[in-house]
Amino acid sequence: MATRFWLTSSAPPYTPTTKRGAWDVSTGEDVQYLGRKPAGSAGTSTINVGSTAADRDILLHRSISDGAVKAGTVAGTVTWMIGAKESNAALNGFFHLHIYVTSGDTDTPRGTLLTDSIGATEFGTTAIGATEGAKTLSSVAVQVGDRIVVEIGYRANAGSSTQNATINYGNTGTTDLSAGSASVTSQPGWVEFSGADGLWTKSFSALTDQFPSSIDSKWTASAGVSATGGRARINCTTATPNMYTATAYEIQSSSLAFKVPTLPVTGGGSTVTFSAYLMPGPTVSTTNLEFEYSPNTGNLVLRSNVGGTDASPTTLTYNATDHLWWRFREASGQILLETSPDNSTWTTRRTISTPSQWMLQGNLIAYFEASRASGTADFAEIDDINPPAGQTQALGVASASETAQASGKAKTKTVTLAAGSETAQALGRAKRISLGVATEANAGQPVGHTRQRAAAPTAAVETGQPLGRTKARQLGPATSTDATQALPTTRGAVLGQAAETASAQPITATKRQALTPASTADTATDMAATKGRLLSPAAAADTASAIVGAKTRATGAAATIDTAQPTGAAKTRATSPAAGTDVTQGFSATKTKPLTPAAETATSPTVGAAKSRPLAPAAEQAEAQPLTGSGAYPLPAAQHTDTAQPIGRTKTRALPPASTLDGAQPVSAAQPHPIDPAAATDSAQPITPTKRVALGPAFDYATVPPAGRAKTTPLGRAAEAGTAQALTAPGTGTAHGIRLIGRPATAWTAGQTRAAWASSAVHTRWDADPVASPWDCRNRQGGDVNSQSTEYHEVPVTWTRGDPTAHTVQMAVIPVGHEPDDTDWHTAAWDTDDDGTTVAKLLVGPDGGAVAPTPGTYRDWVSIDAPPEHPVLFTPPFEIN
Repeated sequence: MATRFWLTSSAPPYTPTTKRGAWDVSTGEDVQYLGRKPAGSAGTSTINVGSTAADRDILLHRSISDGAVKAGTVAGTVTWMIGAKESNAALNGFFHLHIYVTSGDTDTPRGTLLTDSIGATEFGTTAIGATEGAKTLSSVAVQVGDRIVVEIGYRANAGSSTQNATINYGNTGTTDLSAGSASVTSQPGWVEFSGADGLWTKSFSALTDQFPSSIDSKWTASAGVSATGGRARINCTTATPNMYTATAYEIQSSSLAFKVPTLPVTGGGSTVTFSAYLMPGPTVSTTNLEFEYSPNTGNLVLRSNVGGTDASPTTLTYNATDHLWWRFREASGQILLETSPDNSTWTTRRTISTPSQWMLQGNLIAYFEASRASGTADFAEIDDINPPAGQTQALGVASASETAQASGKAKTKTVTLAAGSETAQALGRAKRISLGVATEANAGQPVGHTRQRAAAPTAAVETGQPLGRTKARQLGPATSTDATQALPTTRGAVLGQAAETASAQPITATKRQALTPASTADTATDMAATKGRLLSPAAAADTASAIVGAKTRATGAAATIDTAQPTGAAKTRATSPAAGTDVTQGFSATKTKPLTPAAETATSPTVGAAKSRPLAPAAEQAEAQPLTGSGAYPLPAAQHTDTAQPIGRTKTRALPPASTLDGAQPVSAAQPHPIDPAAATDSAQPITPTKRVALGPAFDYATVPPAGRAKTTPLGRAAEAGTAQALTAPGTGTAHGIRLIGRPATAWTAGQTRAAWASSAVHTRWDADPVASPWDCRNRQGGDVNSQSTEYHEVPVTWTRGDPTAHTVQMAVIPVGHEPDDTDWHTAAWDTDDDGTTVAKLLVGPDGGAVAPTPGTYRDWVSIDAPPEHPVLFTPPFEIN
C-alpha cells in the first residue's frame, strides 16, 4: 500500500525560503501543511497568469510535510488528485508539479523526486478532481527529519494576462477526492507515494513489547491495567479498563500481531467482552476494525465498524488453540484480520478489499479494553506484541547458582571423559573458567561461597609422576626458586578443570614460606617485588575497628580543656565557641576581626571613640517626668515595625512612621538601649576558666552610618504622664506635629510635562482616593478600621479614558513604608458605591478576609492590568487599631 499525504489548510511546521521549481511567477502562493490525515477548512489558491507569453509557469501552492521518522529511500511513483480549474478556456492551463526533499529544516535540498512535471490534460472551467496518473520518481535517500515539499502550479499559454487557474486544498470529508468529482470543497485532495511506507510515520511492525516489568511509555493505560508475569493484564470490570498506543502508526506494508493467552469468563455476569481495535487516533473512535470475544456467546467476532456498527460481521466459534494469536495486516492494498495458533501459520478470517480513507492515514492506534455489565471481576491478558515469526516466549537472563541445576529431558547431554594429550586442547565457549594467579600466604585462605573455585596445589616430589597409561613422562626434581620460572614446551601437561569447593584447600608443606611480621614505620617503605601484597581499601565504620597488633598505634580520645591548645601541622581540631565573659579580652595581633556595623535602632546613639555606656530601660510612672534643662525636649519619631506592638487600653495614641534621619540623634537618660554582646569570630579565641567573651577592637567612627530600611527596632509602650509633654513645633497643616504625606508625584512628570500616570495635582487618567468602607458605626473617626472587623476595603478608582472595570484588578494592604511583593497581591473586584463611583474592593479581616492585618498604619494598594498600561496606585495612610 502506498503512503498518502493530504493537502491540508493548516500551517506548515517549516517553510523553506527558496522555491525550487522553474517558475515565471513565484510570489503570492499559499503555503500549507502536507499532512498524514485530512485537516482544515476548504481553501483555494488563485493567481493571474500576468502575461500572454508562451509556456508561462505560475506557482500557486506549496505543501510541506513533517520530518521523516526513519532513514530510508523514497522511490517508485507519485500520484495526485487535486481540485483544479481555469478561469477561461483560452488560458490553456495544465498541471505543473515540482517535488523535492529538504535536508532537515534547512533550505538545502536532500534531493529532487519529481522535476517540473507538466501535465497533458487541460483544466476545465469547472473545478473537479484532476490527476495526471502515476509519475516515476527519482530515488532520494532521506534521513530522519527530512521533509517533502510539493510545489503546485500551472503552465499556461494565455489569451489574456488577467486569466488564471485555481486549485483546491483543505477539507475533512471522510471520502477522498476522486477524478471528475465536483466535491472539491468537501472531499480532500491528496498526493500519494508508492515507495515511502514507514518513513514519515512509524509502521505498526516497529511496535514490539513483551511487558517484562511494567506498562511503559509506548502505551497510555487507564486504572486497572498492569504488567504481571510478563503480560499486560487488563481487569474486566464495569469500569472498562483499557490501554492504547501513545504514538501514531500506519498499517501500510506492516502488521500488528499479539498473543491473547487469557480471556475473561462470565463469572455470573452479562455482556462480558474483551476487544482489540485498530482505529484512527489520537482519541477513541467508533469507526474501526475490531476483534471481540464474549464468554457469554463463546464467539470471536470480527467487525469493520462505521459509527460503532457493522451490518455484516464475521463470527467464529472461539477455539483457545486456533485463536491464540490475533493480527491486523496490510498486503497488496487490502486489510486482513487473521488468527494463528503459533504466530507462524496464519489463517485470514476477514478481508477489507477496499480500505476506507482512515485506514490509509498515518495516525492509527491500537486499542484494547475489557468490560462487563455485571458479575465477578476477572481479567484478560495480552502478550508478545509483534514477536519474530515462530517466537512464543522471550527468555530472561539465566540466574547464577552454586549448585548444579537439573536439566529437562530435551536439554541433557552426556559428556565423555576427556582424552589425555601432551598439548593444550581448545575449550568450548560455554565451559571456560579463568583462574586468577595464586597468591602466596602463610596459611590457607578462605574461599568465598559464590563463583569461587580453588585448585589444589600440586605436591612436590623428587621423581616424575606417571601420567596416563600410554603417555607417561618422567619429570625431573623440582627446583626451589623465589622467581617465576618459564616452563619448557617439552614438559607441559594439560590440567583438567579444577573442582569447585566451598572451603579452603590445604597447602603442602614444601611450598610454604613464612612472612616476617611487618615492621612499624612512620614513613612508607618500598616493598620488594617478590614480597608485595595488595591491601584492600579501608572500609568506613562508625565504630572503632580491631587493628592487627603488629601495625597499630592507638590514640586516646581528645580531651576537652578550658584553654586553647597549640595546633600542630597535622593534628588540627576545631574549638567550640568561646564562653561568655563580662570583661573585654585582648586579641593577638594576628587574630583580630573587625565587627560589622551595628544594627539600626530606634534612636541613633552617639558613639564615643572607646567608651560606650549601656542605659537601663525607662520605668513607667504615673506622673510626668522632668525634662532637660530647657524645659522642652523633642521626641524622635516612632520607628515603624513589621509586627504590631501591644497598646494599653486607655489613653494610648498610635504614632505615624518615623522619618529617616542621616545624622546621629542625642540620647537622653530616659531612652536607653542595651547593646548585644559582640558576634563570634572565625578564629579561636583565648579562653580563661571563667565566663568571658572576647570583643574585637573598637572602631572609631566620625559619623554614625545611616541605617537601612530593613533593620528597624520596635519601641516599647510610651510612658503615661499626668502632664502634657512639650512637642516640637507643628508645621502648617499638621496635628500634634505629625504630617500625613499624600501620594508622591509620579516619576513620569516634570515641570509642565503632562504624564499619563500621576497623583495629586498632576493630570492622570488614573487616580485613587483614600480608603472608604461601606460599613460604619457610631464614634468611628478618621476612617480607622478595627483589626477584629472583617469588611470590604473599597478604593474609588477613576479613569478619564474609559471604564476601568473592563480590566483585571488586584489589591494589597501594606504597612506604610513598605511596598507590595508579588505574594502580597490579592484578586479584587469592581463595584459601585452609593454615589455611582467605581470602586475596587477587597474583603479584609480575620473572618475569611484575603488578609488580616494587625494594628498599625497601612495603605491600600491597587494594581490594574490595562495593557499596555499597568497602573499601581495607593491611598493615603489609615489606621487599623
